[in-house]
Amino acid sequence: MAIINGTRHNDTLVGTSGDDFFQGFQGKDSLTGNGGSDTFFIEKYHHSQLPKQDTIEDFGADDFIQFGAGVYGVVDGQLVHVSWADVTIETLDPGEYRVHVALPGTNEETVIDVVGVQPVEASFIFFT
Repeated sequence: MAIINGTRHNDTLVGTSGDDFFQGFQGKDSLTGNGGSDTFFIEKYHHSQLPKQDTIEDFGADDFIQFGAGVYGVVDGQLVHVSWADVTIETLDPGEYRVHVALPGTNEETVIDVVGVQPVEASFIFFT
């Protein structure tokens, strides 16, 4: 499995024909798996002044969106990590989706644009 890392800037990351693990870091990144079963790691960076919204350019049925420990909310003074219940998927056009992940107890959300197959519950890996 290739590990493909971005920077704190807006990056265009392209994977291999095999299985890849993408971590875009900060910036608005364009992520293209290029085949295989790919995992797109999404993290919220609290110290960034820029809104983060990555785009997965070729999401397939065997791909995953994984949320890191930094994607959480605070409820009654406790950290609460996101779950499937916090996810809504908006259809923009055929084959184009916007994934909204509401952060529990806040008015914030993490947003990911997805081109390809519509993500389903089994497409997501949540930090526990």
